[in-house]
Amino acid sequence: MKINGKTLVGFDKFILMALYVEGPLSSTQVDDKTIIFISSIWYQQWNEKDKSFLNSIIDSVERTRYFFKRDSVDSKTIIEVEAGEMGSLNNFNRLINFGLVEKIDDETYKLTEFGQKKGKYLVNAMKKRSKEIDKYLLNTNAVARNNIFIDFFLAVLKLSTGFISGSVGLISDGLDAITDTISAFFVWLGIKFHHEFLSTILVIFMLFIAGFSAVYESITRIIEILNNTVSPINQVPLVVAVEGIAILFAIGLFVYQRHVGRSFNNLTIISQSVDSKNHIFIGSAVIIGAVLSLFNIFWVDAIVGIFIGFGILRDAFGLLRDAKSSYDGEETDFSKYKTVFGDYVNINHLETFRLWILFSVHNKDLNTQEELVKSFNETFKDNYIPVISELDLLPNEDLDFNSNFDEIIIHLIDNNWLEKDGGIYKITESGLNHLDIILNDFNNFDVKFSDSLLLKLSNEN
Repeated sequence: MKINGKTLVGFDKFILMALYVEGPLSSTQVDDKTIIFISSIWYQQWNEKDKSFLNSIIDSVERTRYFFKRDSVDSKTIIEVEAGEMGSLNNFNRLINFGLVEKIDDETYKLTEFGQKKGKYLVNAMKKRSKEIDKYLLNTNAVARNNIFIDFFLAVLKLSTGFISGSVGLISDGLDAITDTISAFFVWLGIKFHHEFLSTILVIFMLFIAGFSAVYESITRIIEILNNTVSPINQVPLVVAVEGIAILFAIGLFVYQRHVGRSFNNLTIISQSVDSKNHIFIGSAVIIGAVLSLFNIFWVDAIVGIFIGFGILRDAFGLLRDAKSSYDGEETDFSKYKTVFGDYVNINHLETFRLWILFSVHNKDLNTQEELVKSFNETFKDNYIPVISELDLLPNEDLDFNSNFDEIIIHLIDNNWLEKDGGIYKITESGLNHLDIILNDFNNFDVKFSDSLLLKLSNEN
C-alpha cells in the first residue's frame, strides 16, 4: 500500500488497524499491543541458540525478504529511539504526514477520515485473507484436493526428466507418483462423499505396498551388488535435483497435512501425512545412493532402504490399528501424531510472557512478580491485536502465568538478560541488547500471505 508515492511499512499498517478497531489510542497502548504481536511471530523472535534447524531456515528467509523491502524514510522525521524502546512515535509522525492520523493530545492519536478508509481496508483485507486460507487450504477437502495436484505435478516432473535423461530410477519414481495421484484422487472422493474410512484404508494399503516395495527393492539391490550386476545410476545431478525438489514438496505436504489432520482429528489426512513423511526418507535415500554411486559405493542406500521400508510398514500397522479402533467406535489418540510446530508454539506460550517481562521491566518500571503478571493479564484480556485477532490466533487465554512464573523467569536469568535482587528484577545490558534486536526486527516486518499461512499452520488452539 502506497501513500503519496511512499510505501506504508508493516508497523504503519499495524497502527492503522489498531486505531480503526479500538478508536483513539496512546502510543503506550499501541506499544503494548505490539509486544504481544511480536511474541506471536515465533520464528522472528527466538534467541539463536534456542532455534532448531527448521526455525533458523525460516528466520533467515524472513530476514532476507524484509531486508530488500525496507522503506526509505525521511531522516528529518526520525526521533532518536533509546535501546529497548518501540519507536512508534516515528510511525505516528509518518502517518500524520500522510494525512492518516491526527493528534488529540500529547499522548493520544486517532484516525482521520482518510485514515478510517485505509484502516477499514486493511482490517477487512486481513479478515478476507483468513477466510480464504481456511476455505481453500485449511480443511480436509482442500488438503485432499490440493494433494492431487501436487502429486500430479511431481509425476510429470519425474517422468519428463526421466525420459529426457534416460534415468530408469526417475521413471520408476514418476510411475510411483502417478499411483500416488490416483490414490489421492480416490481419497478426495472418499472425503467429499463422506466415506473417509474407505479413504483411510486405501492410504494404509498404499503404505503397505510402499513399505514392502522398499524392502524388496533394497534386498534385490543387495543381491545385485553381491553378484556384481548392479547398474550405475545415470544423470546423477539431475536425479539429485529432481529428488531434492520432491523432498521439499514432501516436507511442505507433511506439515500441511499433519496440521489439518490434527485440527479436524481426521485419520485419513493424518495417514496421508505419514505417507508424505515416508517420501522424505525415500527421496533422501535415492539422493544418498545417487551421490555415493559416483564413488562406486552402492550398498549404503540399499541398507538405508531396508530400514525405511520397515519403518513404513510399522507406520502402516499403527494406522491400521487406529483405523480399526475408530471403526469399532473407540476413541483415537490423535495426540501421538505430533505436528511440526507443536513444540515451538508451546514454548512460545512462555516466550510471550518472557518478552513482556523484558519490555515491562525496561519501559514500564515494573519490577516485581505481582506487577508483571497483573500488567500482562490486564493487557491481554479482551484485547484486540491487529492481524492476530483477524487470524483467530490469540493464545494463552487460560494459562496461569503466576503459577508458572519461576519457570518463565529462570530462562531470562540463565541467559543473563535479567537479574534478581531480592524480589526486584532488573534488566541487564545483555537483556537490553536482546530486546532491542527483537524490536528492531519488527520495524520492517510486514505480514504477507506466507506469514498468515505459517502462523495458522503453527496454531495449536
